[in-house]
Formats: sequence, structure tokens, C-alpha cells
Amino acid sequence: MSLQRLADEDLARRSQTSGLVYPVLYAIIMVFSRYADDHRAIAVLAGLTILVAAVLRTRLVRKFDTLYSLNPGSWLADYSALTLLLAGVWGAFCAHTVHNYGLELTSMLTLLSTAGISAGAITTLSIRRNLIMVYLAILLLPPTVMAFFQSRETFAVSLLFLTYCLFMFATAKR
Repeated sequence: MSLQRLADEDLARRSQTSGLVYPVLYAIIMVFSRYADDHRAIAVLAGLTILVAAVLRTRLVRKFDTLYSLNPGSWLADYSALTLLLAGVWGAFCAHTVHNYGLELTSMLTLLSTAGISAGAITTLSIRRNLIMVYLAILLLPPTVMAFFQSRETFAVSLLFLTYCLFMFATAKR
């Protein structure tokens, strides 16, 4: 068995449940905030995209042996695309909440969830250094940049989140 296959098998094993965290956290945010009422179309579109991508990625990792043996490169490309799609949608959603809610409950729930998702990704994706670095950039930089331009208070949060980003990038490089 090649080292490449062992690494990808470990990636799939670590990813068994991590993709399903996104729709669960998203649902919690939708239930306990005003976001769905204030931005119904975006909430539905983002929610459906997160759900479909999470289910597809979970299916992909659960069928690792079968799909990987057919085409290892295709499996990794599909896994990476779905992972980066989740990061992109979540990062944009988080930036949108920071833009629209400042330091209100909706953005705080979203920022806290984003920090948790990125911390989990360090464990899950660390075997693929390039993937984790791009993932973290797509997930963390949009809300960090958006917070810079809101108010003095969100600027302070942005500095904290930027520090967190730097820590996550440094951790991912190890």
C-alpha cells in the first residue's frame, strides 16, 4: 500500500463526521438568530449548499475504498472541491453576518462556530498541507477582513480573529 493511499485513507477516516458539523451549526444559528427572517433567500441558498456539500462529502469518505480504488486522483479532487466549497460558503456567510450584525448575537454565534470549524479542520485536514492552508484562507479571511470595516468594536474583534488566523496558519504548517 502506498504512502499516498495511507494518507488519503487517514484523511477519509478523520472526515467521517466532520462534514456534518456544518449543517448542524448552521441550523442552530438559523433557529436562535434573526438571520433567516432578515435574509431569507441567502439563508435558504447557503443552507441548501452547505447541506448538499456536507452530505456529498460524507458519502465520498464513507465510500473511500470503492471510489479511491477506481480513481485516486478523482477521489482527492472531489474531496478537496467539496471541502473548499464548504469553507467558501461558510466564510462568505460569516462575513455577511459580521457585515449585517456587527457584534450582535447572530455574528457572535457565527464567529464562534467558524473558530470551532477551523480548529477541527486542523485535525482533519492536516495531512494535506496545501488543502488546509487554502481552506483556512477561504474560511477565516472574509469575516476577518469584513470586521475591519464595521466599527471600532468589530475592529477589535477583527484584530482578535486575525491573531487567531495567524495561529491557525502557523499550526497548520507544522
